[in-house]
Amino acid sequence: MHGVCSARCARYSARVITHLPSPLKCETAACTFADYVYVVGLGKASDEIWRYRVLSWCALRGAKNGTGSTDWALCSRLVTGRRRHCLAVVGRQLCVLAGIASADESNVLDSVEVSL
Repeated sequence: MHGVCSARCARYSARVITHLPSPLKCETAACTFADYVYVVGLGKASDEIWRYRVLSWCALRGAKNGTGSTDWALCSRLVTGRRRHCLAVVGRQLCVLAGIASADESNVLDSVEVSL
């Protein structure tokens, strides 16, 4: 049984499928919703919200053949760029909570921003 598990796990080894589309600073946040990975806090001002569609292996092969898309998309920008924040999906809304303002590291944020 151990050999079967090892063979299955080997099929799902990690691999690089894309690179982040915008400058990355430390302390961004990410979460998943449906078929997407959302990354919040990218860009020079740490205010960008990006999403990437994660496809199954079969769909990914189709996308590489021109029948689908695996591109990053800039969804929106935060009102206040932030780092060290939390991120959650509530219903169909992406909630960005607290953090430290990227422009002023002494400014601890207690705000919540919602992206539809």
